Amino acid sequence: MNEIRNFDPAMLEGVEGVDLVCIDHIESVVGEPEWEEALFHLFNRVLQQQTALLLGAAQPPRGMAVQLPDLLTRLASCAVFQVKTLSDEGKVRLLCDRADEKGVELPVESAQYILNRSERSIGRLLEILDRLDQSSLSAGRKLTIPFIKETMRW
Repeated sequence: MNEIRNFDPAMLEGVEGVDLVCIDHIESVVGEPEWEEALFHLFNRVLQQQTALLLGAAQPPRGMAVQLPDLLTRLASCAVFQVKTLSDEGKVRLLCDRADEKGVELPVESAQYILNRSERSIGRLLEILDRLDQSSLSAGRKLTIPFIKETMRW
């Protein structure tokens, strides 16, 4: 939302026709009547269409300064989960687990090497793993630190 908040809220019309609607940073439009109303109507259309809706915000609904009472009621009726940032250890485990799902062995030391030399966002780490997976398949090599160093040119 923080990237589209300067656009017309009408852009939310019709998105309920997909299987899943995901909107992050809804707190960036809270307090803006047109956006709050657009979110309220989207919520109702999504319910009617039985479309899955995933909303992200920095705080739970009751912690936001939502002005439209009906929107607040809708938001508060949702299941609320607090998602915590993964620790470095968790990111290493994620890389190893994802590699395992792909049928690739990624030693913990290699995953730690990747983490220490790349951007730490989950998306970027998984992109790197995909690239390394393709390279290891092409080269017929394991994901060792020397192979990662050669492939990533770190």
